[in-house]
Amino acid sequence: MRNVKQSKFIGFLKKLGDGFSAVMHPKGYVCIGCGTELKEEYHARSICPECEAELHYRTGDLCALCGKHIEAGHICSACADHPPLFDKAYAVFDYDGLARKLVISYKDGEKPWLAEYIAKYMKDYASAMEITADMLCYVPSSEASILRRGFDHAAKLAKLFADYADITAIGALKRIKQRKDQTKLNATERFKEVADAFALNSAEAAKLVEGKRCLLIDDVLTTGATASACAKILKEAGARSVTVLTFAR
Repeated sequence: MRNVKQSKFIGFLKKLGDGFSAVMHPKGYVCIGCGTELKEEYHARSICPECEAELHYRTGDLCALCGKHIEAGHICSACADHPPLFDKAYAVFDYDGLARKLVISYKDGEKPWLAEYIAKYMKDYASAMEITADMLCYVPSSEASILRRGFDHAAKLAKLFADYADITAIGALKRIKQRKDQTKLNATERFKEVADAFALNSAEAAKLVEGKRCLLIDDVLTTGATASACAKILKEAGARSVTVLTFAR
């Protein structure tokens, strides 16, 4: 109970900070990277050309399954050792520099409105890569994370993406095992940790997923263990395929 109360209090403080940040950094009019005032032609993305140049789009030789950078071959050693249960994973940017700053500022900082721009990048990337799906799903956050942040970050991205792409987003999954700190776990340990962490949200969700091509949304892909665990549940429910799309990798 103590942790829940602490999370609620932290969430309350963040909401107060959000209002202050909205005044100091109005959406669209200042750069989300450096905070400088923007010319009108850059309002849509809220980023100046200099900062956008710092975003490292994922190019070069990538694993055909998880999208990890590889030097040779078709798939990475991690996917060879632990084949993911999703069909393919895409990420817009490398998780470094400004992309990392945007994710952290969105999730655990004072700028939840950055979701609008993160989702736009993801939608534009999906269109450019001709990624198609029948519906969107997302990786659900733990209860403690939602209480601390005041929102489910992946759910928010999925809803915005769905609005931009005119596609249905559903909360097909729920987390039944609360997440532990995985930063010190290796790939094998991460896969084991999240293997039974998710379940279908309802019988209705199973009906909606059956036979569908699902696009699974999250902010960052690390080992792919969490996405794979979610894909397992969706495929057991009859999903035709599960493609993963994240903002960064």
